Amino acid sequence: MKTKYTLFLIVLFTVNAVTAQKNAIIKFDTTVHEFGQIREDGGKAATTFYFTNKGTDTLKIIFVKPGCGCTTAEWTKTPVLPGQRGFVKTEYDPMYRPGVFGKAIVVTSNATNPSITLVIKGNVIPRKKTILDTFPVRSGNLLLKTNHLAFLDTKNNEVKTDTLEIYNNWSKPMSLIFKNVPDYITCKAEPQTLQPLKKAMIIVIFNAAKKNDLGLVYDNIDIATNDTTETVKSLTVSANIIQDFSKLTDRQKKRAPKIVFEKETYDFGTITEGDTVRFSFDFKNAGTDDLLIYKTKASCGCTASSSEKSTLKKDESSKINVQFNTSGKKGEQHKSITVISNDPERSILMLNIQGNVKPK
Repeated sequence: MKTKYTLFLIVLFTVNAVTAQKNAIIKFDTTVHEFGQIREDGGKAATTFYFTNKGTDTLKIIFVKPGCGCTTAEWTKTPVLPGQRGFVKTEYDPMYRPGVFGKAIVVTSNATNPSITLVIKGNVIPRKKTILDTFPVRSGNLLLKTNHLAFLDTKNNEVKTDTLEIYNNWSKPMSLIFKNVPDYITCKAEPQTLQPLKKAMIIVIFNAAKKNDLGLVYDNIDIATNDTTETVKSLTVSANIIQDFSKLTDRQKKRAPKIVFEKETYDFGTITEGDTVRFSFDFKNAGTDDLLIYKTKASCGCTASSSEKSTLKKDESSKINVQFNTSGKKGEQHKSITVISNDPERSILMLNIQGNVKPK
């Protein structure tokens, strides 16, 4: 009886050992494909990587993840039995991607080697640029490189000039007349009348001293034309006006105002849509000279802000009161308040508001 029991245990152990050793092994014929030279406008470049299940168990591809949106993949969705083959097909879109490239595709399976990286390489020959590539913004028959001319950091006593290249994509001459131009901006076209299928230049001069403002400012300017497709064009001119502290003496720098907040981020936690959040950012003038609060500006219309005092003496304190209306808001919220003062070290600073708004 003992002999039969012992034999049973040996057989059971052998079966379990054989079962435990069953596994799937994925083996690709190659893991790298070189496309060589391909044309940017030649369409998607495709290749197929073939693999074999070298194991003793069924192989399943769990997912295939390309490294970027320019690459897509298809693969064998059905289980692959031992000794059978499968595939991973990839496509690379070269449009707008000239030059040398190398992209990875990660294949995840139930194999003993569960993660394998496939690589596609090549060199995209640039296509011949069209006029629409050079001037991507279209307004009727007028083509522009952009319809937003941005003067970045501009000192409040500075006059800046910038240019914008345009193109008349019309069979007739096009005249340009600038409308609704504020007195601190000068606009002109050279030449004023654009000849058919010719380039021209819009010259914009921005006078920050005349604007007499601080922070990010925007102006929309109309361009009246004889274009029958779209008569009036629009051009946005923006500038980030900053204070010029370059002429401060060492004594003035030592005595300069210093704005210090108790905290610069407020988390209102979780509230219900439609609730209004009211709170304050406390701050003081830690410098010697008077601290002047020129402006507080919220990042959206749902938020209002105002400083209780616009002038603070040394060691004097104040508050910036904030009101956030959550109507129409859901989920995680991130808003900001820009504070502009005469503190040379932090003349422009950001206060942050965050929290979660749950549906009613």
